[in-house]
Amino acid sequence: VGLAGGSCGGEQGPAPADTGGRFLTGAPAGPSSGPPTGARVRRIHRHVSPQGSDGNRGTRARPWRTLEHAAASVRPGVTVHVAPGYYAGPLTITRSGTARRPVRFVSERRWRARIGARGGGSLAVVEIRGDHVTLAGFDVTGAGAEGATGIHVGGSDDTVAGNRVHDLAAPCAPGGGIVIAGDDYRQRDGLVTRNVVQRIGTGPLDGSCRLMHGIYAAVPRVTVVNNIVQQAIGDGITSWHAARNLIIANNLSALNGGAGILVGSGDAGATSAGNVRTLVSNNIALRNQLYGITESSDGNHPVGPGNRYLNNLTFANREGGVGGLHSGEIVAGNVDADPRLKSPRYRPRADSPTVDAGTCAGAPRRDFGGMARQGRAVDIGPHELRSTPGHCER
Repeated sequence: VGLAGGSCGGEQGPAPADTGGRFLTGAPAGPSSGPPTGARVRRIHRHVSPQGSDGNRGTRARPWRTLEHAAASVRPGVTVHVAPGYYAGPLTITRSGTARRPVRFVSERRWRARIGARGGGSLAVVEIRGDHVTLAGFDVTGAGAEGATGIHVGGSDDTVAGNRVHDLAAPCAPGGGIVIAGDDYRQRDGLVTRNVVQRIGTGPLDGSCRLMHGIYAAVPRVTVVNNIVQQAIGDGITSWHAARNLIIANNLSALNGGAGILVGSGDAGATSAGNVRTLVSNNIALRNQLYGITESSDGNHPVGPGNRYLNNLTFANREGGVGGLHSGEIVAGNVDADPRLKSPRYRPRADSPTVDAGTCAGAPRRDFGGMARQGRAVDIGPHELRSTPGHCER
């Protein structure tokens, strides 16, 4: 399959502001994609650069210096454009936008604006506490103690798009690369798309860590699509606490110490209904230490029935492919086969069994690199081999 523990750094993808939050069938579980067609919303643009000053006005000609100053100055409708360079974290964004006028922090060149932080305790390199906030295109890394996260989202209707979160040095304790959870698990609706998450946590990749994960959804209606996750010491993509009604589609989760994808429910925030109405479709899960795709609960909160596992591809996962599911789930179209991907960018080869083998259910309209997912069937995984004429069959 050509997969190793290398970097995905060669994959540049679309402009970071393009979040790709539209779907081939149904409405996304995450935030809305913006105002109705034809509506005009005035946007305000501010700029940050390592050569700027916080005494400036934040214009392109006179940019601010720090992300902290920008975060304290934004209001609904503001887009903060961040020039390439290193910015010391941690960064906390407390201001909120609105559905029609979100707050956006956007790296001008994908992964060239770098945010890093080191510290003790439950460090978050970037923490989003406001609602209707987008963070797009940044390189995020750091080191912390128990509870450390790369990007922690504690608001509702927030979007994390096109970032690279990597080399988070932290022990096996609750945390992760990208974590969608509020303090009381009452938040909802997040979109995590087109991110690369790799090397999360410090420790062996042997199935022993069940707490530090790549992408972690802990609230309802989170959409996780078109991401590449590898080498987390826990699960690649996981869910727990109040998670339910999730869409997990067209991701690649590989070489993780736990499961590739886990749908779970338990502990604080979990309801008597548990994790239900979740869709897991078109994902690639390979060479993980536990199952490729599985479920779990604390024994007091159910998972399912009725969760859907459709058209996923698994390969060489130590405990098996799609397994350990609770009774009453809907399972169809899954295959266990070598995906035949090109390394290091994980694109399918022409003879890959992922090509045209997906389902429209949950599939985003564009792939990791911005290519339209057209044709009579979509590909499994974050990359579409080619964009062809036609419409996805429902």
